[in-house]
Amino acid sequence: MFKKTAITFAIVGMLIVTFACLLPSTASAWTTSHLSVVNVGGDLIYNYDFETTSASSSNVDWPVTMMFTGNADINKVKNLYWGQTALGFNMYGRLSDGAGWVWDNDRGTKSLGSYCTCHMRLYADSDDRMYNLTWGYFVIGTSHYDYREAFTDQFFGYSEYAATELSNHAVGHSGVWFVEWNSINMYNYEPGRWEYSGGTPRHYWQNDGYTTQVQLY
Repeated sequence: MFKKTAITFAIVGMLIVTFACLLPSTASAWTTSHLSVVNVGGDLIYNYDFETTSASSSNVDWPVTMMFTGNADINKVKNLYWGQTALGFNMYGRLSDGAGWVWDNDRGTKSLGSYCTCHMRLYADSDDRMYNLTWGYFVIGTSHYDYREAFTDQFFGYSEYAATELSNHAVGHSGVWFVEWNSINMYNYEPGRWEYSGGTPRHYWQNDGYTTQVQLY
């Protein structure tokens, strides 16, 4: 039997909460040198999501950092967090469960708060979950923080810190069997670095390359 594993990693680098985030941000496509297809128990996924339905290394948004397994589906995962967000743009995940490649789109689930929010988008195929014998019913997720989203000095990033918050949030919740940090290698390591838009730092890359696995009843 699996046992619950408490994750106690501290979230660092957070800024003081001062202003409300009220509006969705302007979307931009970003670049990575680590885009690849990853085999997860016989199913295939791209290890980043995308701004449009083009699987290109110059069209990525954020790395895959979360995987919900066991008996997961997208609505169940969103209900574990903050529900469906009305803020933010749809992004696109690319995946195949053996019946051919499909695109999925999602606005995600986003924490309530001011100044910065934790934002996760979730992807699966047409029935909102994928299945294989290794992971059961599963969905994948990308993560990041949105900082000062309603203001002109907005910026986004810190995927690893966001994944830590998402992992800690799941520990001990009803319906969660266990949480395992650094469970699955996604080959999407991103050292800390800024990517610029119009000469302004907007997108902060930071990811250790592994997903957290959250198994649901």
